Amino acid sequence: METDAYDNDLKFDQLTPRIVLQYLFPSNQTLYASVTKGYKTGGFNTSFEREEDRSFKPEYSWNYELGSKLHFSDNRLRTEIALFYIDWRNQQIYQVLPNGRGQMLKNAGRSFSKGVEISVQANPVNGLMLQAGYGFTYAKFKDYKQSETIDYSDNYLPMAPAHTLSIGADYTLSYVGPRIDQLTFSMSYNGTGKFYWNDNNKVSEPYYGILNGRIAATMGVVSLAVWGKNIGRQDYTAYYFETSGKGFAQKGKPFTCGVDLSFHF
Repeated sequence: METDAYDNDLKFDQLTPRIVLQYLFPSNQTLYASVTKGYKTGGFNTSFEREEDRSFKPEYSWNYELGSKLHFSDNRLRTEIALFYIDWRNQQIYQVLPNGRGQMLKNAGRSFSKGVEISVQANPVNGLMLQAGYGFTYAKFKDYKQSETIDYSDNYLPMAPAHTLSIGADYTLSYVGPRIDQLTFSMSYNGTGKFYWNDNNKVSEPYYGILNGRIAATMGVVSLAVWGKNIGRQDYTAYYFETSGKGFAQKGKPFTCGVDLSFHF
């Protein structure tokens, strides 16, 4: 593995256009379509084994999106939906060095990501706010040869969850008593998965969900909140990596709870 001093430079410049077409209906509902070019500069690796891996190329992408924003019942119900497609060229991917010690950036030939995102926000009665969101993503390498003998084409992109889900509710009471100006109850659920930790798709994280809760009270200049995170004690992996031919994982945070006290002047 080489980590010697190296005196060289790379220069990059790129025009990144963005085109948006939007139609606003008389009822203020919105329909839109956008095309955007993404760009990430190339650079140098500090750890590598072959001279051709000393540097990596810029990454390009074309992002296409079609969506709408709708609202109903005097704005008490709002929805958003978006369909997207991303076409990547030379996507920069972290790879473990062949000797298993350290990582470097390399370029995948071509990859794509497509899916849909939906969100809904409702205010059915005063003081109650409901939110829900769902996303589906299908992301794969189209052309990605790590070496002459290793081909990851048609593998799933790492760290790209197939499903994301969020559900939340907040209920606020005003002037509960002579000393409490406002009392808010909040619950949220966030789901993620399935996704792969690396480009070889050998290690994956199944779908998991985290439940959080919070009760907050405002009393004049004082705010007091009692909260809990991962109330369901969900077991999941927060981070995974490989080095020296071995895999290492960091477990997600267990159930935690606490109290926040703040003063506003």
